[in-house]
Amino acid sequence: MRLAEENEGHSEDEHNPNHNGEQYLIHEKEGRNSIVTSFFCLEDKRYQKASKQRTGACTNRICVEPAVQIAATVTHFPSNVPIDYFKPSFFDQMSVRKRAVYMDNGVALPIPKIYADGNRIGEWKNLLYNKFMEKFGNNMLKLYSLPTEAELEQLQEYNDEDNNEDED
Repeated sequence: MRLAEENEGHSEDEHNPNHNGEQYLIHEKEGRNSIVTSFFCLEDKRYQKASKQRTGACTNRICVEPAVQIAATVTHFPSNVPIDYFKPSFFDQMSVRKRAVYMDNGVALPIPKIYADGNRIGEWKNLLYNKFMEKFGNNMLKLYSLPTEAELEQLQEYNDEDNNEDED
């Protein structure tokens, strides 16, 4: 899943020194949508459960979102994540250039009510991209202010001017 392919996309959770056992504190990633953080925690729990069933080993790894957020040390944004990696309000404040980078990356997750329900995974997990976007993604995209054609044309003009200056 593209949400987790790049290290910049997920937090470098850290062992909680104030807790006995395997408790990890999730670090806040600037601009990351809370649904992505929740999804990562949910997937971690599912992975642990499946691992225990498969091997009998129990990791007792507990992911915790601390009451007071801890900033992540990796501050770069991932370069190839779906648009719903970002909070809509954060994405909308990004420059046109940045929003253009992500605008065609699609959506990775349906609404939390659906992805959190283990009985509904089959509704979305293995759908072909076009079917997923039709059923879930296009509604999610409406939450984001994508660059307009005029903004993209202006950005292209700036890029062309920069390229012409570099050639001189």
